[in-house]
Amino acid sequence: MDLKYQKFKKNNFIAWLFGGNAYIYFIILAVTAFFAIQLVVQINKHEENAADTEATSAEDKSDSYVDAKDQYIIKINKKENFLLIQKKNGDNYEDYKAFTCSVSSDVKNADYKITGKQIWFPFTKSGGYGHYASLLNDGFAISSVPYYTQDLNSLDTDAYKKLGKSASKGYINLMASNARWIYENISAGVKVIVYEEEGQRAGLKIEEPKALLDGKTSDPSDTSASDSSQNSDKINYMSGVSNVEIKTNSDFDVWEGVYACDYAGRDITSQIKISGDLDLTQAGTYTLIYHLSDRYGTNLDYYRYILVKDDDEEKTNEENASSQSQTDSQKESTEPASKNTSQETSKASTSKASSISTKASTKQGG
Repeated sequence: MDLKYQKFKKNNFIAWLFGGNAYIYFIILAVTAFFAIQLVVQINKHEENAADTEATSAEDKSDSYVDAKDQYIIKINKKENFLLIQKKNGDNYEDYKAFTCSVSSDVKNADYKITGKQIWFPFTKSGGYGHYASLLNDGFAISSVPYYTQDLNSLDTDAYKKLGKSASKGYINLMASNARWIYENISAGVKVIVYEEEGQRAGLKIEEPKALLDGKTSDPSDTSASDSSQNSDKINYMSGVSNVEIKTNSDFDVWEGVYACDYAGRDITSQIKISGDLDLTQAGTYTLIYHLSDRYGTNLDYYRYILVKDDDEEKTNEENASSQSQTDSQKESTEPASKNTSQETSKASTSKASSISTKASTKQGG
């Protein structure tokens, strides 16, 4: 009885399904399937777009970050005593900021590059210290007007009054606030052009030095004292990022000597982020970028250029030259002994290179 009932119901359902209303059911099923497919497609498309956007954003950020050394050019007219900062816009550079400066006659007309930063830079020739110094090759620096000591209340006021004229102390002097802007925003590797052109005017308004306060021996533009009391967690400085030259397979600590602190004197070195590639087993020039930022908008990007020289190649060349010299000076009867010595030297060199390579790989892996 149950079996007949089930069969009857089954046959009845089939007849109902393929009855006169079958085309309606087919349309409903097709429409439902269509919207289900469209929903899946839209979800997948949204996920792909989100992934592409994230990748593009990361790529753009990476490109902008790595190319920071090309974002600016600094031009300094010694004759008119102004410093012009140009910022890259597409394929061109446009005037961005202009500061009054004073330039020493020791700084020759030439193309330079910023090689590093130093919170206090000693002027060995004229004496005193420059604050917020951006170092240039040939031992020069863009910095504040000289201070007698590393004290914000020891400003050389006579030197400050010479802003806009040739400097007798320091190298390329600015108001402290201007020197600090360069110190915090312009990366190592940026090109600096020093030249002389009488009568030239900057394409935008030049920031003039602020007047000294009566009885004060501090730079009126320097807000370091107020930053220290009001924004104690603001970045004060980062130091120790300098270019180095090392031999292949040698030990090198990218953190050694690097230090950063805030205005409360707290060590914030751990907040520095280092990016870039460095292979101590391969000769070449490598770039590391030390990045530090805070919630006040301070962004420090210090570029460190590391030249890795092939020590084994230099040693091999020296050994070959020495071996050749000894061979030329010996008689024919001693030539076999020289060849054996040469073979033993080559074998020893190969063994040493292999040992160094293994050590370097273990260190990188750990």
